[in-house]
Amino acid sequence: MYLDNEKKIKESHRIYVFCGSEQYLVRQYTNQVLEDHLPREEWDVNLHIIEEMPSFAVLAEAVNSVPFFGGRYAVLVRDAGWLQAGRGNAADEERIAELAENVPDDCRLVLIVQGKIDGRKKIAKAIKKYASVIECEPLKQKELSPWIQKRSKELGIRITADGMQYLLSVLNLMSEISLDLIEQEMKKASLYTDKKMIDRAVLAESMAAIPEASVFRLLDALGDKKTAEVAKLLKQQEESGVPLIKTTVLLARQVRMLWQASAVRDGGGNMDDLMRETGIRHSFIAEKLVRQSKNFSLASLRQAMCDLADAEQSLKSGRTDGAVLESIVLSLCMARR
Repeated sequence: MYLDNEKKIKESHRIYVFCGSEQYLVRQYTNQVLEDHLPREEWDVNLHIIEEMPSFAVLAEAVNSVPFFGGRYAVLVRDAGWLQAGRGNAADEERIAELAENVPDDCRLVLIVQGKIDGRKKIAKAIKKYASVIECEPLKQKELSPWIQKRSKELGIRITADGMQYLLSVLNLMSEISLDLIEQEMKKASLYTDKKMIDRAVLAESMAAIPEASVFRLLDALGDKKTAEVAKLLKQQEESGVPLIKTTVLLARQVRMLWQASAVRDGGGNMDDLMRETGIRHSFIAEKLVRQSKNFSLASLRQAMCDLADAEQSLKSGRTDGAVLESIVLSLCMARR
């Protein structure tokens, strides 16, 4: 979807509709459309911003109010609620649909929908005839790399191959990925070096405080059976305030993927089979899983999965503490292949 949106945003339309939950993309695309149509120095004069859902009268006045000196202008509606279920009124919606057909050539009408569009509404069907509708949803794992490459270039920095792999590995552990967070981390990492070259070492240092980054180091040490480092990192996790339940869930996920990698390998499967089985979108992560799975027996991984599932339930009910988690993980590290 992201790459399709990148193409759609370059198409010329008089109306653009941005909807979805990824507010970073909503802001980015809104600014891009406005900047392509109207120089920033003219925004104070020729950009009309409507913060709340407007009536037909308010919207029509803005769209048809040609600037005093003529030329291009734009209207930004931050809440086009009439495109959503249960909002707006039929009389206004019918007239707004007619207005959409007659937006002047010199005008750009940008409509932001806080959520999803109700495609069943007549006004939604009408506006879609004349607008470029772009859904701004959280990027999928496979879409992150092209977005990071594009954004880092815009920021004047370059992320090396090992830096990209490290960043994607940490992001792979997050249940929700915020583009605002990624940009913030890229900017922060650039302060740790004067070469504008961001590698794994720089990112590891700059992202050290992020829970998923510390968990990644723990999972890496576990996969390589570095028992002493695993014990040290588990203690650091607890001392830094990372919730035990979060660590347990991520450890269980990693052990399950190691078990899947081992089972696929023993069954004669290939890398594509493993990526389908686990849902992994990055081949380098799959390759590492295969390599690390060779350090464990299927039986030891199966036992660890069962023990971690029990530990998760006990932690949720407050019947255990970090000592049980440490015992499970260290036992796995010390188990024979």
